Amino acid sequence: MGGPWREVADLGLQSGAIRPIAPDGEDKLWVVTSKGRDTSALYKLDLKTGALDSTPFVDNPRFDIHQDAARGRVPGLLLHPVTNKPFAVAINGDVPELYYLDDDLDTLHRGLQATFPGQQVSLQPTTGSRVLVSVSSDVKPQQVYFYDQQTKKLTRELNTRPDIKDGDLQPLRPFLLKTRDGLEIPGYYVLPKGHQAGKRVPTLIHIHGGPQVRADSHGPLSSSGVIEAQVLASQGFAVVLPNFRITPGMGRKIYMSGCGPVGTKMSEDHEDAMQWAVKAGFADPQRVCIGGSSYGGYATLRALTKTPDLFACGVAGLVVSDLELQLTSQSTDFGGSAEAIRHWRRMIGEKGTGWEQSRAVSPARQLGQITSPLMIWAGRDDFRTPLEQYERVVSGMKALGKTPDVMMVKDGEAHGYRKPENVLDLYEQMVLFLKRHIGTSRTRVTSGELTDQSAP
Repeated sequence: MGGPWREVADLGLQSGAIRPIAPDGEDKLWVVTSKGRDTSALYKLDLKTGALDSTPFVDNPRFDIHQDAARGRVPGLLLHPVTNKPFAVAINGDVPELYYLDDDLDTLHRGLQATFPGQQVSLQPTTGSRVLVSVSSDVKPQQVYFYDQQTKKLTRELNTRPDIKDGDLQPLRPFLLKTRDGLEIPGYYVLPKGHQAGKRVPTLIHIHGGPQVRADSHGPLSSSGVIEAQVLASQGFAVVLPNFRITPGMGRKIYMSGCGPVGTKMSEDHEDAMQWAVKAGFADPQRVCIGGSSYGGYATLRALTKTPDLFACGVAGLVVSDLELQLTSQSTDFGGSAEAIRHWRRMIGEKGTGWEQSRAVSPARQLGQITSPLMIWAGRDDFRTPLEQYERVVSGMKALGKTPDVMMVKDGEAHGYRKPENVLDLYEQMVLFLKRHIGTSRTRVTSGELTDQSAP
């Protein structure tokens, strides 16, 4: 200690910035950076020279060590509850990956991983000799154990979802979406129970919200998208949960490719996901719908107006239908934020001060293009995507002599349904809507109408 201050590294916001995490002894510092690479990785930095180790301590070629800049933390780094030092690194990959910095915990983890094959095991040290052990998979809800390091005994303490039995959930299968312009973006899909290889089934392409969030992860009921996929899989549908450009946690190239192409290249990613499902052999090209909420609701409406012959129907929730209205309305929860508006204008690709690009990719201004059935739903108290966005679609379609097939507005709900009775009604109506339009006895004809091809 003592002596003059000196600069060790530039920790600015530029590409490849170094984020300090915790000291490792007196002369080393744990840091996370994407300097010289696409995905962020864990390194040690020499405090005397300011140099990074030549090779990362933990890295993955497709996934970042996730950093939450808004909250000033690195969720992928697990800290000891007593020492506050990092003891493990988690990477949210196709399946969760854990790398332990503590040799004893690493040995224990390897042993317990062998005890629970096919599941993910994570450890959390406590203040005593016991270690909290969490075990789960994509089809098995979390089980919580205590392992006593002195007695070497493992005892189960909690089953978080005793109502879910073996076989209730279907595997969350990773896939790699190769977009038409060369990106390779990881995602997931779920097949219905008992699906036979080569059989084509009705399919939903579910677009996550955000759009700049990592919404879906490998785990049981880990997101609204995964829950929806499990609900629909139980009813005979396949569901694709594609990520797309701007989804974080998958490297700078995928993320930065999403700055500007809302409604254009980003929508092409959703189209490419549909084509991937068809080429994979499980989706019937005549029986594929698109759905989602928030950004996913916008993406659904945009798909039905941009490529009206591609999707057989759409399920759009919590929608943005008019981008200019969304950014100029005082009804939103960010209407007074100049920085938020600047951010979204950059996302849309607006140049100058006009609204030309926003208008060009706003579904509410192109409702005449919709030829496929639409289910649209909203919360009356939503201040993120206000009800005026929903109303612009419904009133606009009615003015054209069209009506959405299903319209749902729930009182006392905001940006997402929380009341169990409303969630149940939403899923029931969604299943009925999809069975009506892409069920196993239906196929689409060129007029956009549906005809029976077999007995119910």
